[in-house]
Amino acid sequence: MMISRRLRELPSFVGLIALMVVFVLLNGCDLVRPVDCPYEVDGKCFDLDEFEKNLNSNLSITSLGYSYAIYYKNSLKKWGHQGLARRPQDGGVFDINAISVDMNVASCAKSITCIAALQLLERNNISLDAYVVNYLPQWWEVGNNIRLITFRDLLTHKSGFRIPAENYSQIRAVIKSDINSSDHGKEQYQNLNFCIFRILIPILNGDFSITNQVSDASADQTTIEAFKSYLQANIFDELLVDFSCTNEHDVLYYNFNDPDAKGFDPGAECHNAGGGTLSLSSNDLAKVMSNAYLTDKLLSSKMRSAMFNDSNPLGCYFDEATSQTWGTHYHHNGGFDVGKKGADACWYIFANDVVCAVSTNSLGGLQKAGGFKDINVLIEKSFDDAWN
Repeated sequence: MMISRRLRELPSFVGLIALMVVFVLLNGCDLVRPVDCPYEVDGKCFDLDEFEKNLNSNLSITSLGYSYAIYYKNSLKKWGHQGLARRPQDGGVFDINAISVDMNVASCAKSITCIAALQLLERNNISLDAYVVNYLPQWWEVGNNIRLITFRDLLTHKSGFRIPAENYSQIRAVIKSDINSSDHGKEQYQNLNFCIFRILIPILNGDFSITNQVSDASADQTTIEAFKSYLQANIFDELLVDFSCTNEHDVLYYNFNDPDAKGFDPGAECHNAGGGTLSLSSNDLAKVMSNAYLTDKLLSSKMRSAMFNDSNPLGCYFDEATSQTWGTHYHHNGGFDVGKKGADACWYIFANDVVCAVSTNSLGGLQKAGGFKDINVLIEKSFDDAWN
């Protein structure tokens, strides 16, 4: 009886095996894909663990010290840090030992300046295409074609400015100079386009009068403090984040390829805070950009659409090449170079609601050790190689 029962059950068992074989053949490698595939493109699934692994692999050979944070759907999922904050010749070895360590994010700060500008333009019912000259101190002299410049021009580097300027007196001098009408509307990266918001944001917020003339020194200090206060109250406090524009931690900045050189301390550079020099942790930078992109905490839906768009993004860059494969990506790099010593930083927003921020304290390793043109290329490569 037992033998005959088994014989009767055998065809159904064989049939089950056959069905499984057919399923595997039809679905390729889907059986080995993780059950949770939050984002799939062309039959490939994004692996967050692999992305982190790739980041560490690439950063560890190109940076003296680094930290990173990865958010998914506005929640911190991965973070890490490795390497040295200081080399032995600078008084001992200090590790990059916490995700909360602030590092100079340089021009990544332009995106935060953009968020602040969009908040105030909407609050005051001012168009992005309004002329900036109407919101500058009235005692400033204005050169030819300066009146053509709009807020949108500044936020897309299309103002026509060709002379660098960072502090109040320098910016005032450039406004007094002419710009070529043929340069207006043509994109050329210039820190001045965002440094000027360190003056405009206090004006738009009512913290600095455009009619009551004061000395340049007084205006410089007043607008610096008002700009910092606005960022803290309207961006960072919303997310329980602190920032500074001074080097308050043990981190020094190096040439990756010169192991004997002493590190560089950028000190306090608040005068060009609109265009750079903010000190933030990787976690805090990623948190700000994730919330700007995915929530209403910092920007309204209207202003998010203005900042993050495929044709003319504000305060960041749209990646056309990668968008053809994995969706629309946005990013902004940051870095400074003082005698080949400096930093690289970057935030990256990917189409699958993954947001990543990276900060390093050295220059030169990306190109020599890793063969990467820029840090955004390293992050992009790490992301592209995380699809299975």
